[in-house]
Amino acid sequence: MKKFLLTLLGVLIGVAVTLAVIAGAGATLWNTVDTDSSTHSSQVVKAVTKEEKVVLLALHMQGITSREQTAQLFGKTVPGTARNLYLQYEYTAMLGIDGSRVTITPTGEHAYSLTIPDFSFLGTSDVTFKKAVEDNGIISFVTADIDEAAMINDILGPSSKDKQIDDNRAALQSQARSFYGDIVRAIDPAADITVTFR
Repeated sequence: MKKFLLTLLGVLIGVAVTLAVIAGAGATLWNTVDTDSSTHSSQVVKAVTKEEKVVLLALHMQGITSREQTAQLFGKTVPGTARNLYLQYEYTAMLGIDGSRVTITPTGEHAYSLTIPDFSFLGTSDVTFKKAVEDNGIISFVTADIDEAAMINDILGPSSKDKQIDDNRAALQSQARSFYGDIVRAIDPAADITVTFR
């Protein structure tokens, strides 16, 4: 059985190398053909909605993430089939609250109750993604391409957004107290404010 598997692996590698040579020759011929392409796009604003979102923190995020894929044969990794992609990213995450849900209630003379809603991920800006390194094995063409869109979704997905809120909850609470406290004290400088976070 072992001899059969080694023979099969040898045949597969031979076929893969032959296909790589044929693909390389075809690519060389194909690169001599000129192509002409054009793109057209149109955009229409269908609605404008007023929002009362309040950005309390802007986090400048940057990092690098990687993913590896290999071809499998009979449950075993085939040597030389690895695809590795390192994706560098950078963006600004905006965390805050829905200002329309903030309530300020007078509770006595110079006393106020301030209720702050749940913190939320309000959006991103200055988003850039680029391949930092792409490292593929000699017969990696038998392995499926790595899905860059899935990698980006992992970086900007719901679990990442929730983690950013959780990691910065103390700073968000401090900024909310300060921001709304300043608004109340602009009207009543002697205000005593009790803050509740939902």
